[in-house]
Amino acid sequence: MLNTNMSTATLIGGKLADTSRRMMNISAMLLVLSFATAAAEDLDYQIATQPTDTALLQFAELAGLQITFSPAEAKKTTSGGVFGVHSAERALEKILEGTELDYAFMEDDFVIVRVDQAPSSRLMAQNRPTGSTMLAQLQQAAQSSGSQVNPGDDNANNNPGDNGTIEEIITTGKAVQNLDLAAITDTGSRLGLSGFETPASVDIIDAETMRMRGLKSVTEAAESLVGVLSGEAPGEPSSFSMRGFQQNQITVLRDGLRAGPANMTMRPQNTFNLQRVEILKGPASVLYGEGAVAGTVNMVTKKPKLRDDFEGETLFSFGRYSTWEAGVGVEGPVGENSAFRIDASSAASDGWVNRADSRSTNVTAALLWVPRSDLELLFTGDFLDDDLPSYWGTPFVSESFAGSNAMTGVVSSSDGRTIDRRTRFQNYNVEDHVSESDHFWGRFQAIWDINENLTFRNQAYYFTADRQWINAEQYPFNETTQLVDRDRFFVLHDQELFGNRLDLVAHTHLGNRENTFVVGVDFSNLDFERSRGFPDGDSVDVLNPAPGLFGPLDSRLSPTEIDTVAFFLENQLKITDTLSIVSGLRYDDIDLTRDNFGVDGSFIPAQSFTRNFKPFSWRLGTVYEFNPNMVVYAQYSTAQDPPSSANIFLVNANRNFGLSDATQWELGFKAQLDGFTGVGKTEITVSIYDIERDNILTQISQTEVSNIGSQTSSGLEFSFSTDATDKWRIGGNAAYIDSEYGQFFDPDFGIDASGNRPPNVPEWTVNLWTSVSDIGGFPIEVGGGARYVGDRFANTANVNKLLDYTLIDAFAAYVFGQSRLMVRVRNATDEEFAPWADVFYPNQIVLGSPRTYEISLHTKF
Repeated sequence: MLNTNMSTATLIGGKLADTSRRMMNISAMLLVLSFATAAAEDLDYQIATQPTDTALLQFAELAGLQITFSPAEAKKTTSGGVFGVHSAERALEKILEGTELDYAFMEDDFVIVRVDQAPSSRLMAQNRPTGSTMLAQLQQAAQSSGSQVNPGDDNANNNPGDNGTIEEIITTGKAVQNLDLAAITDTGSRLGLSGFETPASVDIIDAETMRMRGLKSVTEAAESLVGVLSGEAPGEPSSFSMRGFQQNQITVLRDGLRAGPANMTMRPQNTFNLQRVEILKGPASVLYGEGAVAGTVNMVTKKPKLRDDFEGETLFSFGRYSTWEAGVGVEGPVGENSAFRIDASSAASDGWVNRADSRSTNVTAALLWVPRSDLELLFTGDFLDDDLPSYWGTPFVSESFAGSNAMTGVVSSSDGRTIDRRTRFQNYNVEDHVSESDHFWGRFQAIWDINENLTFRNQAYYFTADRQWINAEQYPFNETTQLVDRDRFFVLHDQELFGNRLDLVAHTHLGNRENTFVVGVDFSNLDFERSRGFPDGDSVDVLNPAPGLFGPLDSRLSPTEIDTVAFFLENQLKITDTLSIVSGLRYDDIDLTRDNFGVDGSFIPAQSFTRNFKPFSWRLGTVYEFNPNMVVYAQYSTAQDPPSSANIFLVNANRNFGLSDATQWELGFKAQLDGFTGVGKTEITVSIYDIERDNILTQISQTEVSNIGSQTSSGLEFSFSTDATDKWRIGGNAAYIDSEYGQFFDPDFGIDASGNRPPNVPEWTVNLWTSVSDIGGFPIEVGGGARYVGDRFANTANVNKLLDYTLIDAFAAYVFGQSRLMVRVRNATDEEFAPWADVFYPNQIVLGSPRTYEISLHTKF
């Protein structure tokens, strides 16, 4: 704290008109810390992790600068601090990393700090120190006296909220971001905990880093985080694998809401509309219900904030295979106590495989209204329209057919099959293929601060989607005819989802110990209609496949209705100043009704059923703080999911069994240390875990299945980021996974997979990045990354193997004014590889893209 130095703080200015105006202009309630001169030389900073308001006070005192900022905004966030010798500007940049605050030097010794990106949850203020009395006194003094801050001339009225006062700055050095251990997210908990306080692995990648690395899709962004593998299999787009499990054992969220099982509802998502992507590792049914066995991926869209001016951004990129992306985002005020934001992006490509063009358009809009100081209302809409590539894979052929054209280093097979290099760019789908959808999320959220210790939150939501797949999907090679035998399959989805989640957050004491808890109820109604059919197929030449047409659509209808009511509770109890216990539980009541109809529309009773599931999930964790920058944690958690490889949308009458159970224990370490060379900061996370999934549906005879299967997975995850120098950053992560089935006879393929490794689970994944900024004193950043993925199996039988590969990316960026011009090369070495296997298409494999390059221009205004 500043103690006697606070006497130098000065509050000057004009009068606020009324209470609404005072609330609207809370960002103008500025604290000025004045000192005789600003320090011109680099200083040694030792500012620990703490609320951003107090971190800024310490920084201002040490640097000898005048700083104006909003206490109301700054105390909502936590700063990671700064360590080592830095210039004042570099130190301030580090203090604000991950806080959604930005800064601008108005004079050599005067800095303005204000909100830059969408504010985080209001819960971010929950851990504010009760001792921030000086800030409260200054803010109260400003309000009661009707004054606002004037950092300079006593006769001037310099309100940093005025249009044009602060120039937005596009910085370099973001391609290797910090791990954001002090950041507060809603994905890992509804308590508003920071990464240091959460007894679990939570990884974050923000919009700036995604843009600097050229990560255009959520799958690309997720793969850059520790231990994540993803694939764009057309039947299950944007699937994920982590901690030894895949697809429906991983929950995918959009702004914290779940549309359904990932393999049924997930689509490739552009990153332009996103503020960040967050991943919670391990079982999370206690937060999100059935299905969250191995992890949760949450896409957080950009939101508005109260402001006095308009700002926006544009993006355009163009690259190989006529691949382009365009985006525009604008936000600004709507009256004195409301604001809007709208982002629209569109992307398209001809694709690197013949006839595999694709397109996608995403529009997100939000309106924030703060009618009074204790009430915040948010209305959002999120629309997606897409058409996916028609490439469903390259067929395996016999080694005798491929001969000297067999691709090496990509796949291996114990049954004498390979990939023919001559087929790499061939498309075996029909001419009139369809793989398109449109989705819409509508949401209304209200947050009411009943008092300083009690907050009520309610979120009502509506989701609708139409999806269509009309394709020749499977391409088995016929050794006798030397042709590819194609099938026909179509499926149509019509989905509607209504829901409401309400909870109450309370900050209390048990005895003299701080205790925070959230209790709530979540209910939803889902109507899901699935029409499908299997017309006759045909055969085509391997090297010159004739596209042909799909044929008639004779459908079978399978409507499903699911009503869910869930009760949940989370709690954080601070046993001591350094030891806390975080716990949670959730009880779901799920009513499922499944009907099946034949091609003639007749009801099929034998394939129709109703079922009630009542899963109960819980977790218990503890966090011990060695110091504010170093913690260890332990957690035990549980989860439930459907017992087969399908999902709750597809559980058939002959698989009408209870849910599978999963349990995990995890130990971890998180730390912020001095930079690798004594300059800046280093962040490190380490975790070890063990997961066991029981009651998996397995075949016990030719006609019977039972819940007796199991799968185990254990591993080690490590991630780091460090400042090698003020201008050179290095970051990376590595994950080791040991996963295998216990007793398991795969009921989908009749394969005894006991003791085998699950598909799409590499033993090792490694990511490394580096970037150097301000080269030669110019606003230039160059960098690159490497990604290694170990061998994986393509099926439960472990017959077909996808071989390990390493991808190299490189980029160069030049910043001028408020624009950033970038050149990027992906897969710079033109590696041939297979990134993912769809187990339901065992006769083919989706190959990875060759080398690509692009140029992009990103501008803020």
